[in-house]
Amino acid sequence: INAEYMGVMSATALEISVDSPLSPMQPQLGRSSRSVQLRGHTKVIWCARLWNNKLHTCSNDGTVHAWDTVGTGAAVITQPAAILWLEVWNNLLVTTHEEAVVKLWSNGYTCVSELAGHTCRIRCLLPWGSGQLVSGDGGGSIRMWNADYECIRSAKPHSKAVRGFVVWHDALFSAGFDGKIHRLDDSLSPVVTGHHRSDVNTLCLSGNRLFSGSDDLSIKAWDWGLNCLHVIDQAHADGIYMIQKWNRFLVSCGDCTPRVWDPITFELVAELEGHRTRIYAVAEWDSYIVTCTGTVESEVALWEVDLPTRSIPSDGQTTEVLAEVCQEPADSLRKQLPTLAACDFGDDAELKASNSMRRAPSPKSPRAPCLENDEMRPVPEIEVAWDSTAAPASTMKRTRDPSVQRVLTMDGHQATIWRTCVWNNEIHTCSSDGKVFCWNAEGEGAAVIEETLPVLWIEAWGSILATAHEEGFIKLWDAGYKCVGKFTGHAGSVRCLLQWDRRRLVSGDSEGEIRIWNAVGQCLQSGSPHSDTVRALVVWCDTLYSAARDSTIRRLDSNLQTTAFCTHERPVNTLCQAGNKLFSGSDDLSIRVWDHELTCLHTIDRAHSRPISMIKEWHEFIVSCGDEAPKIWDCADYSLLASLNQPSTITAGTCTAVGEWEGLIVVAETTPEHRVGLWEADFGQYSLDGGSILASSGSQKQLKDDLKALEQPYRTMSQGLEGSLSSDSESEESGRNDASSTAAAIGGFNYEDLLRKQAELDDVLDALDNSLEQTYQAERRLTGTFDNVFTVLEQSEEPPIPATAPAGRRMSCFAQTSFW
Repeated sequence: INAEYMGVMSATALEISVDSPLSPMQPQLGRSSRSVQLRGHTKVIWCARLWNNKLHTCSNDGTVHAWDTVGTGAAVITQPAAILWLEVWNNLLVTTHEEAVVKLWSNGYTCVSELAGHTCRIRCLLPWGSGQLVSGDGGGSIRMWNADYECIRSAKPHSKAVRGFVVWHDALFSAGFDGKIHRLDDSLSPVVTGHHRSDVNTLCLSGNRLFSGSDDLSIKAWDWGLNCLHVIDQAHADGIYMIQKWNRFLVSCGDCTPRVWDPITFELVAELEGHRTRIYAVAEWDSYIVTCTGTVESEVALWEVDLPTRSIPSDGQTTEVLAEVCQEPADSLRKQLPTLAACDFGDDAELKASNSMRRAPSPKSPRAPCLENDEMRPVPEIEVAWDSTAAPASTMKRTRDPSVQRVLTMDGHQATIWRTCVWNNEIHTCSSDGKVFCWNAEGEGAAVIEETLPVLWIEAWGSILATAHEEGFIKLWDAGYKCVGKFTGHAGSVRCLLQWDRRRLVSGDSEGEIRIWNAVGQCLQSGSPHSDTVRALVVWCDTLYSAARDSTIRRLDSNLQTTAFCTHERPVNTLCQAGNKLFSGSDDLSIRVWDHELTCLHTIDRAHSRPISMIKEWHEFIVSCGDEAPKIWDCADYSLLASLNQPSTITAGTCTAVGEWEGLIVVAETTPEHRVGLWEADFGQYSLDGGSILASSGSQKQLKDDLKALEQPYRTMSQGLEGSLSSDSESEESGRNDASSTAAAIGGFNYEDLLRKQAELDDVLDALDNSLEQTYQAERRLTGTFDNVFTVLEQSEEPPIPATAPAGRRMSCFAQTSFW
């Protein structure tokens, strides 16, 4: 909000964010510069620790490098597989390995002992004094070792990978990929639990506060009882991977720019700009901040940070020690802020002039305020648009509000459900609990496959069911759920599978590698087009497309080399090919539409309130999920058709996967309960939007006969409807002119004038709505006898009728017509 529009004169325009507390000035960030760059690793660097006056780093390349302050370094430990963590314990260097072992190294980098007992990769370590060492693995298990290298205690408090430890007041705190933070007792059982909305990657203790970082992009501060004291939302553009202490501050990393925070006021005090890839680790070395990067740079950088002078007043709020600038205007704006903060017009209210108009609810339109009895009341969420590309008035549509309902709920899993698929005419689901469930039409299910570690993906491959596993292999199962094959070769966990055809299976892993397999387990082709976890694969026109957490979507050739690519702002989680378009969903909350050359055709911003986890094709539409309510979208005009809102009798959970089974929508949910729901939807009996007809299911033969008999009446109806709509053309033209002039008048910011103009616009909308309602009534009378029409009629020939039609509780049938 520019201060001069409020009648406040100032030499400098003062910008105030209504989304954050008002302060006289935005804090001045400290200056940072890279003084030393250390290069030697070839893959992602996971951890950095100081030992014997040297900085030690470990990497996916299987090496530990030792560095001095002038930038000289060398590989002092070399292993055949990735080294995932470093710690110093009893004057020994401790490393964790891909092979699920812990190794201890002496001053001469000689291995003096190995600690075995974990069943999967070990993701974190913590020395607890000189007598104990704590380790956590990818399956959620924690082990405690004594000074004689014996395991004295073990437990599994997490359902997914353990990623961080802290000891506070002689109590152990742990964090995991299950989104939970536990305070553990002596038996390693949870006593108190805190929650994030997504994976928790790191813990850090500063003073009397515990800080956690998560894939939900937030940093949270906790007390000893795990009561949340503060939340820093959107702390990074990607999931927070690590938080470390530096001097009296905190340093966090997650995207390309590490950030320095004040742990008392939670203010951002500095940004370390200059890296080109994601930062996976930060550390402190003397006065430097150490940053470790991914595969694009694979470097260790030492940063010097010059922080601005700050003082802490008695109220606890940090204030810059600067000259008094615009203090009086800021106070004036503060008084008016409550009124201004309630006025959020967003960027979605848009008026487009054209020869056709449609009024429909918008799922993301803002609620602008109106004054009524000196109180704020919301205006109904309405989007008004005149589309210049629309068909003539005779093609106007009025679709009955869709109805959706949950018809079945299936419980059985004990952890996050990652994927659903249909195999042998039954629903199959896989989960982090290591089980694959099979469900029948009555909702009865049983675990048909049980593994010790999470099953991350399932894919029907002809008569074989393929499962992807945390350990980096793929298993094949026959109709009796007997393992008949095992594909090995991936270095990371396998995160997605795709049946290319009956002879080829494609897999992608957490290291960015993609492999193509034949039916006997031979790897036909492999490549690493991505620098981070591959999350989705699609074959379109016999061409492979991939999406990954490096925020890119790539079109690949037969050698898995990139021939075209595009990007989201944040990691991409899912791909779906529907019709002649490719749809992608991302952590940036958007759904994007691409053509074959990966040119962006359209963007649905804020499609969900949380990262989009999956998109699936369903009839002529797509279904997306990410938050508590999956949504159904029109593939043609990208409009929202329906949201699958949970009934009041069921606690809403985050939806992680969607699928289709016999016309029903399959939805997998997690947090707090892990279940599968079946939904049916009815989109009404007619739609006149340029040809689309939505009808109820019925006899195909009867409908086919009806279509032949009703072709001429439909043409007559078209002419009558065109005449009905033409009678309203003058009033619509007047309404467009009034609305356009109203929109132009909003350019200058005057709050009272704005409310008056908004009231005038509401009157225009009401008049247009009345006119449209009369048109819709006429349309409804004309189309009342054609409720069962569901197929396509061309002008000169009849299209083929599908061989099968939905039955039972399946959805409405869908088709196209070209009468208009």
